Amino acid sequence: MHRSATDSGCGAATETAAEKYLWNERVGSSVTGEVSATVVYFVDPTRSHDVPESHFGKAVAGVLVVDRYSAYKAMRQVKLGQLLLAFCWAHVRRDFVRIGKGYPELKDWALAWLLRIRELYCLNRERLRHAPGASERVAAEGHSGWHFFRCQHGGQCS
Repeated sequence: MHRSATDSGCGAATETAAEKYLWNERVGSSVTGEVSATVVYFVDPTRSHDVPESHFGKAVAGVLVVDRYSAYKAMRQVKLGQLLLAFCWAHVRRDFVRIGKGYPELKDWALAWLLRIRELYCLNRERLRHAPGASERVAAEGHSGWHFFRCQHGGQCS
């Protein structure tokens, strides 16, 4: 099962209420060809790993696409290997931008990775232009770059 999760601060409804965090989980994705059928929102006063850990429960399995917030890495389900974390490509891309700007000696290396990430985005955009099962979509999904993209997002990678 492919899932994605995130959290963000949300302002308090009243002056006396404390800051809260809006967490959300999306199950299924156009990345893997599933229909996004379920989105779950929950509010909690903390950003603790206990929040997603409790939400997902003991029986969860699959890939969870996240930013690199440390709470996800501290989850019991991740430590036990039930959930595999896949980092969001947008966040990964920003790292290469920062490296290229901040370390002139690594600029060419960072740019090479940025071009690879751009190719993944282009492949995915081309793939999504076609209906599931269409020959053009099958061809796009057969590209070695798409195979890597799928592996990072919970597809079968044998």
